[in-house]
Amino acid sequence: MPQSWDIVETPGVGCGYDIHVKNEDKPWVMPNTAGGRATRALLQKCGVLSDATDEFEYLLLRKYFINGVANLLAIVGDCNCDGLLQHHRETMETLYDEMLEILRVPHADGFALAPENFRDVVFAGLATYRDHFPSTKLDFDAGAKLEIDSLNGYVVQRAKEQGLPCAAHERLIEQVNALVAARDGKS
Repeated sequence: MPQSWDIVETPGVGCGYDIHVKNEDKPWVMPNTAGGRATRALLQKCGVLSDATDEFEYLLLRKYFINGVANLLAIVGDCNCDGLLQHHRETMETLYDEMLEILRVPHADGFALAPENFRDVVFAGLATYRDHFPSTKLDFDAGAKLEIDSLNGYVVQRAKEQGLPCAAHERLIEQVNALVAARDGKS
């Protein structure tokens, strides 16, 4: 799983910007397959911390859940991760519950490896980002195109495929789309 970063403005210093890599002390993680092991070996030759693990499906699911409860909601709430946890916890819990119901079958391999306290793991993981803004919030603020379809849009798509309701994610996407339209001057 790739690391993420913030581009921070540094007026009068160097080129005026600095890149702050988040979690750079953690390895890039890939599946423990022949291809994953080959990629790990290549990355390690280049000095990049990496690991091929049997827990890949779980780790991917964990990261996806953190992003799914936080990224788009940070746009609507106009806040960082601390703000989400302090002021939007109920909405995040609802998003989590929908994701759990909708993704349980299609991602059974990852859930088979998840601990019983997966909900706690997800919210504790989000709490480690403290005053950081989710990358999608930074993209929104920068006027960039958002990856809604690979975030909460994916949950909506999987819900439709299974004939399951997904009201919280649909509502969140509608709110974000309205904010993007307002940002971009579209009505």
